[in-house]
Formats: sequence, structure tokens, C-alpha cells
Amino acid sequence: MSFHGRGGRGARANQARSITVVGIVLVLLLVACTERNPAFCGDHACIDPARPYCDYYGDIGGTPDMPGTPQTCIAVSCAPSSLATCRGNIAVTCNEDGNNYVETQCPLGCEAAAGGCKECVDSGHCTAAQVCDSATSQCRGCAADDECPSRVCDLGAAVCVPRESVIYAAPNGAGGPGATCTITQPCSLARTIGVLANSPTTPPVLRLLPGSYSTPLNIGFPSATITVVATGATIVAVGSIASVDIQGGAAVRIRGLSSTSELNVQCGTASTTGPMSAVTVQDANLVTANNGVAVELQRCTMQLQHVVMTGGSIRVAGLRSDATLRADRLDVQATGPNQIVGANGERYHIDVTNSRFYETDVALFVADTGPPGTSVRFAYSTFYISDGLEMCKGPLLPDYIKFSIENSIVAAGAGFDALKQATPNTCVLTGTILNGQSNVLPGARVADPQFIDLSTFDFHLKPTSPAVDAAAAGTVATDHDFDGRGRPQGAKSDVGAYEYAP
Repeated sequence: MSFHGRGGRGARANQARSITVVGIVLVLLLVACTERNPAFCGDHACIDPARPYCDYYGDIGGTPDMPGTPQTCIAVSCAPSSLATCRGNIAVTCNEDGNNYVETQCPLGCEAAAGGCKECVDSGHCTAAQVCDSATSQCRGCAADDECPSRVCDLGAAVCVPRESVIYAAPNGAGGPGATCTITQPCSLARTIGVLANSPTTPPVLRLLPGSYSTPLNIGFPSATITVVATGATIVAVGSIASVDIQGGAAVRIRGLSSTSELNVQCGTASTTGPMSAVTVQDANLVTANNGVAVELQRCTMQLQHVVMTGGSIRVAGLRSDATLRADRLDVQATGPNQIVGANGERYHIDVTNSRFYETDVALFVADTGPPGTSVRFAYSTFYISDGLEMCKGPLLPDYIKFSIENSIVAAGAGFDALKQATPNTCVLTGTILNGQSNVLPGARVADPQFIDLSTFDFHLKPTSPAVDAAAAGTVATDHDFDGRGRPQGAKSDVGAYEYAP
């Protein structure tokens, strides 16, 4: 019994010592648990300045040792103001110092394409002059007419024109005097022209709403510049009636028009003393029917900007006395043969840049007897005409008449001179490439221009083309080519309508 007694006292002593050790460990653990783990943010708060952001959901991640672990404080190094992620309607973006994230509640929602909070979901959230970009949910300037509530965008300023600044026509619009010519109650085309003529307070913007019009656009009264926006509209005129007729000193800008007629645009009158008219035609498609005339002008200044001409055999332009035609990015696609004709007149002027001509000849007849005389210049343009261009055929011209071809390409079919029956003194040639020529012409060189595919009339240049970086110093400076690509793409501009771009 005494033996068991002594063993019991030893066991109780060992048990007491064990309890004491466990107690000490528990106390140490309790003490340790009162100290905050700087890498943990279960309460969304971080205490370590080196790890300032609580990546509560683990969807951002930070340092390599803490890659996207939930409820973790992370170090931050980010691009200022950049979006890290969208969490529902909350945008998590980098602060201005690039060392922490900021969470912002987005009233319209968060969108990665918007770079954070949506600025708009429709144009009602933007100013009246702006539109809501459906791809980015941000307000921006307009880039097309149909983006604007008024259906008119001032493309130069990227601003929507207010409805109250526009008078509206529609193919089935009202023709009576009670018609308001608003977007909800548009007038007939004839009625809107009458309103423009008789009311000096009428807005100077005329919107032809989409559709087909059988009434011509005739403006024959002196005016401040009237802007006609015709995106989606087509005028179809019958017989020799012009789709567009600008006379009487009118000044008109027309954008986005499609026209089908034997005479698409006519400007000015045959009078030698009447007022000068002016018309600009931009982003238009002119279909010339029955071997007719695309544009015709006398006592008029006409500008063609990015205009496409199609049809069979057409007269691209007919000019008479005191007419000025300026064209840029003109595209003559008619099957031909086609002609630009200077009639037997005086003081007419043609100035064309960055344009291309298929089967188009230039026939010039002048009656000038002294200065100021006629001038014709083609620059940075490309011609293909199967039997050669006739423009430089003829006798030596007096000093007050100037015909010139500058930094352009003229290509003819096999066996033909590019400049037919050309004499050295009729045209001034500068930096021009001819694909074939039997006589020497100063300012031109004979070489294969190396078009991408002449069989499909793709006049873009191959990288080995002699036209690349070959433009000479001339009288015309242009910062773009036929495609709208900037010039130059290399050391110098390229010859012809197109810049080569790798």
C-alpha cells in the first residue's frame, strides 16, 4: 500500500506541472492573438502602410507572396487613374499617386470599356451637343448625322446641331403653307426652298431626311451660306433637269447627297455679268445616266470633296467662262470613255489634288485673248486611260494660260503614249511618272508605276514602286492622300493619288 501511495503522489505532481505548462502556453497564445496580423483585413481595414489596400475578394492581387488571396492587405503599384476592376456598381481605380486603390460608387454602373463609372447609358445623360458612345458609355462629340437627335452633326466641330437650327424636308413632306418644316412635320423639298427664299430668319441648315426625292434641289437667290445635309437622301431627276441647280449668287454647301440624273449638279448661269454663285459638294455619290454630265458650271466656284462619280460614258465636268472647279479626293469610276471638258471659254480654272481617274481624258479649249487667263492643274493624282491623256496635246500656250501636271501618275494601255501627242511646251510637268512615252518631256520620267493590280484598277503602290518617296518640290502642298492617309509616310510624299504605307 505504501508503494501505491508514493506512486500516487508522484503522478499528482507531474499532473500539476503539466497543467502549469498548458496554462502558460494558453496565456502566451492569448497575448499573441491580441496583436493584429498586418496582412489580414477581415474587417476591410489595413494597418500596414506598405500594404494599404484590402483585397477583400481576392480579385486584384498584389505582391507575389499574396497573389489574389481573399481578405488580404496588399501592396499597390498602379497606373494613376486606371481601372483595376468593377465590383458590381463600384469602380476600383488607382489613385493619383499610383500607390493605392479608391472605390467609387457608380450611379449608372461600372463598365470596363468605360474605364470605370459609366458617364451615360443614352444621350440624355450628355449635353445637347454630345452623344453617348454605346461602346464606352462615355459622352463624346458626334461623328455621324444619325447619332444626333436633330439628325445633323457638325462634323468639323463634332457637335450636334440643335433641332431649332434646322429646317427639314422629306420625300413625302407637306407642301402647304401650314407645314412647320420640323423634324416631326417635315416639308416637301420645294416648300423648304420657298421658306428659305422668303424668310431671312429661317435656319441656314436644311436637312433632307433619308429617302428618294423626285424634286430637284434648286436654289436661285443670293444668300449667306446655306448648308444642306443629305445623308441617306437620293435625288432622282428625269431628262435634262439637274438634280441640283445653284444660281443667282447663292452660296450652298451640300454634304452626303446621292444623285441619279443626266445632269447631277449645275451651278451658275450663261450670263457674263450675273452674280457669281458658289457650291461645295462633299461626301457625295453622283450617278450620271445616259452619257450625261456629272457637274457643269459657269460663273460659279465649285468645290468637290470626296465625291464618287459613276455611270457609263460621262462628262465628268464641263466648264465655261469664269468657272472655277477645285476637287480633292475625286473618284471617277465611270466605265468610260469619260472627259473633263473646258469649253471654248475664258478665265476658267481647274485645280485637282489627291484624285483618281479611270478612262478619263481632259479636253481643253480656250478663248482667252489676254490675262487673267485659264489655268488647269492636276497634282498628286492618278490617271489610267487606255489610249493616253490628251491634255498636253497642242501648240505652245501664251504665258497667261497655264496647264500643269504635278507629282502625278499617268498610265496608258500597252503600246500607247501616256500623254498622247504631247508637245514639250504645252504642259508644265513636275515630278510626274508616265508608264510609257515615245518622246522626251521635261519634268516627267518613264517608268512602271507598279500598281498593286491594274487589272482591278487598284492604283495603290507596291513598296518597290518608283513613285514612293519621289515627289518633287512643286506648287502644291497636301497633308493627305486619296484614302485620307497622312502625307508623307516616308522621307517625302509619294507621286500619285496614294501614299504607300507598310
